[in-house]
Amino acid sequence: MAHRTRGRGDTILNVPELLTALGEMRGRLIKASIDVRPYGPAYHAVSMVVRAIDALATFVTGQRDYFTAGFKPPSLDDD
Repeated sequence: MAHRTRGRGDTILNVPELLTALGEMRGRLIKASIDVRPYGPAYHAVSMVVRAIDALATFVTGQRDYFTAGFKPPSLDDD
């Protein structure tokens, strides 16, 4: 039995908007991690999500350090 994707592919549309949202969320998570107990459950959960955001940004951009090496959110007009 063949698996159908119903038109879904591995292409992410509107990359600039996605990267901007990821950058904003990453920043908020890092800021929130300041208020949690170091190395406690919340700290580890926040760290895991930040690493997942970094992994998705790496997949989309091909740059492993996209958010850490002079990050500047892309213009939403870039396509």
